[in-house]
Amino acid sequence: YFRKEIMNKDKEGYVVGRCLCAKRLVANAKRVAEIQELASQLALKDLKISENLFWMKVLGQPNFFVVTCHYGSTGKIVAMACIGFLQTFTGLIGYIEDVIVREDHRGKGMGERMMRELICLAREKGTAYIKLTIHPTNVAANKLYEKVGFQRLDTSAYWLNLQ
Repeated sequence: YFRKEIMNKDKEGYVVGRCLCAKRLVANAKRVAEIQELASQLALKDLKISENLFWMKVLGQPNFFVVTCHYGSTGKIVAMACIGFLQTFTGLIGYIEDVIVREDHRGKGMGERMMRELICLAREKGTAYIKLTIHPTNVAANKLYEKVGFQRLDTSAYWLNLQ
């Protein structure tokens, strides 16, 4: 379920790939469990992600892509990042969400490799620009995003919880 030409292993045994087929990913219970384990690190309370229908709704969207990082001989998913695209009057906009690296695999360059893959995908799609939000106190993530070319904006971000 990954495009082979963009899967490349580094010297530490990490492999980055794009998920292209949600049905095959969701059909693999082991992969779903690995993604669920990663998603549990998100700062969301009572996140219910165990149903395959949920995964199909998320991964099955035509303009939503997941980049994963696998490790070792088992190929366990140890990191992931998502990007969704929305066509607006100002052009195609990419939105990066849910960049997650297992704590025991942080500091090994996976975040940067995944971000560069998402940026490459956005360029291939002709995206005008990419947006993402991060908490100002997340120093490591802020450094990463600036390192790969993101600029910090002087703006107010708002959120309305409808649930």
